[in-house]
Amino acid sequence: MIEATQDAFGGLNIPSGAATLAGDSLQTRDTEGNCAGANRPLVLSNNAPLTGVLDPAGNRVFLNGSFATTTEGNTYNITLEMTGEYINRPPVAVFGAEGPGLEAFSQGGCPAVLNGGNPPEYVIDANDPSGLKMYLKSFSSDPDGAWSGGDIGFDQWFYARNSEPQKFIGEGRRYGPMTFEFGVFHSVTLQTTDRLGVSTKADCNFRVVDRTPPVVTPPSSTTIDSTGDGGTTPAASDALRDFLGHASASDEADSAPKALPPLMNGKEITNSTFFPITTQDQWLTITFRFADKFGNVGSADSYLRVVKPKK
Repeated sequence: MIEATQDAFGGLNIPSGAATLAGDSLQTRDTEGNCAGANRPLVLSNNAPLTGVLDPAGNRVFLNGSFATTTEGNTYNITLEMTGEYINRPPVAVFGAEGPGLEAFSQGGCPAVLNGGNPPEYVIDANDPSGLKMYLKSFSSDPDGAWSGGDIGFDQWFYARNSEPQKFIGEGRRYGPMTFEFGVFHSVTLQTTDRLGVSTKADCNFRVVDRTPPVVTPPSSTTIDSTGDGGTTPAASDALRDFLGHASASDEADSAPKALPPLMNGKEITNSTFFPITTQDQWLTITFRFADKFGNVGSADSYLRVVKPKK
């Protein structure tokens, strides 16, 4: 085993003395007429750094440098130059996902993000009232073969909840759909195996959470008549109550988000809240709010004018 440093281009560097070369000598006469012993074991170390290239994508291995040792007063110098190809390069396992809200992972990747908590953990936002629905997809490749997946034999999927051991659940480039419920730690592993039986894995571990607020659709901006001197209240105006009650909301993880009291000037509107008559260019800003079952609150504004009724 030789340890080397590698640069961004695959270039290798092995420092002096870090590698050894071993072999047996032959009986050879040197220039002065002396002979070394026959079949004598020699162990040489590199007396200068070794350089080379480790390039799996290009199917290329290259290493060269010099080794030296002194035995029975004789110095042996050997220059080593090796070039070669990989007999078999392992596949590259790439986990992928397909489903609503997961379009960013159409070319692979575990959709979990690190949520800073105590302790921090990886989470995925739900895309369904039951949790997260998605297909498991393999975007694995292999550097051997006529195309990127030419040497892939098969893709296998393994799954576990919480601390349970993982179990095999299926095989294929696309598997599912699967539903991952709330509150459980999910562990999914893709194992890609090439045609010579070499495997690599890609893991995706997460909890399903809902951090997305409901999408609120407010009523269209409108103008209503006042019901008294200077303005009106919801209790006194059917038109105002109709306006305040016409917001709606949708939420991927909650089929029925709950409406919260609308706000005007940052205060909750009640039946007795007074809506003053506005000028021609003045609008009252009304904020409509909905909360899902996980406490996420979404909001949207609409605008209201209160005018004196026409005689």
